[in-house]
Amino acid sequence: MGVDGSQSIRIHGPPEVIDELANNFLVVETDDKECNDIIHYFLGKKQLKIVSRGENYIHCSTHFRNENIYHYFDKLLEKYPMCWIKVSYSTEIGTCGMWIGRYNQDKKFIQEHEWEELDWQEEAHGTDYSR
Repeated sequence: MGVDGSQSIRIHGPPEVIDELANNFLVVETDDKECNDIIHYFLGKKQLKIVSRGENYIHCSTHFRNENIYHYFDKLLEKYPMCWIKVSYSTEIGTCGMWIGRYNQDKKFIQEHEWEELDWQEEAHGTDYSR
């Protein structure tokens, strides 16, 4: 039995890149072998759900088991260095985190933060939080 979690992904970039991401990287199959390899390695054959989309951004969500998929977005950032990517996640046991990546003057900047929140049992039942 594993630990389930969900992720929220926001990608900001030039409109033509957002179009390419929506049409290639965020679908099950593409004509781009590199895209397929990255998607299948980190996500398996499943699709990210597009929550909202604007001219210069896309907001998606997905679920995962046992491991979030930061490495996928690190590779995506390398392929599209003109984008800003933010991934936030939470798990059923209360572990939460955030990964933010971008390039500035040809240098990659990655920020990672993790914290603990209430797990599903603590949310459902009154608990002594001091323990």
